[in-house]
Amino acid sequence: IEGIRDITAQDIQYATELEYSVKLVGVIEQKEGVFNVAVHPALVPRVSLLGSLQGVYNGTEVEDEYGTVSGLIAPGAGTYPTADAVVKDLLDIAEGRILPMPSSAQSIRLGSTEAIERRYYLRFSVVDQAGVLAQICNIFWKYNISIAAVIQKEAVSKEFVPLVITTHLAKEGDLQAAIDEVDKLEVVKARTRIIRILKADA
Repeated sequence: IEGIRDITAQDIQYATELEYSVKLVGVIEQKEGVFNVAVHPALVPRVSLLGSLQGVYNGTEVEDEYGTVSGLIAPGAGTYPTADAVVKDLLDIAEGRILPMPSSAQSIRLGSTEAIERRYYLRFSVVDQAGVLAQICNIFWKYNISIAAVIQKEAVSKEFVPLVITTHLAKEGDLQAAIDEVDKLEVVKARTRIIRILKADA
């Protein structure tokens, strides 16, 4: 579980330039009877159902094995929607309308997140000098991580400059191992910000 505490205005700005919205998402994926469950911030395409949500509205998307996506949008945050949900839950309990837990839930197998393949948004804080990107790319090559896009703007600080990279599909375990190495480089001056990219082409 990851929250949005470390998301900065800078990340939101870069996400907008890349045509994404930053959303806190809960993700459940099932493959061959194994479930992967996670809650974390993600970049979601702005033109998608989840990416277009504003205000008190929450959304749910379900994708079947054939790639068909179904969605639902409803109020889910704020004073009145929250109060409405709590009152409805209390009424259901008072009247005995409690859905039973299916027996099959006891046999659910949870998988490791290390093998999950996703795209990633990475924001590095690096020294403004030649060869920085080459050092990062060498480590990425070692872990078979392919770069999709690079954004670097003029320095706003004497200490470091932001370097943003988005990747093609990469295994989470490989990505985390690569970032552990990158963050030890002398040219990297702060912990790298990692945000998963949800539902995007490879």
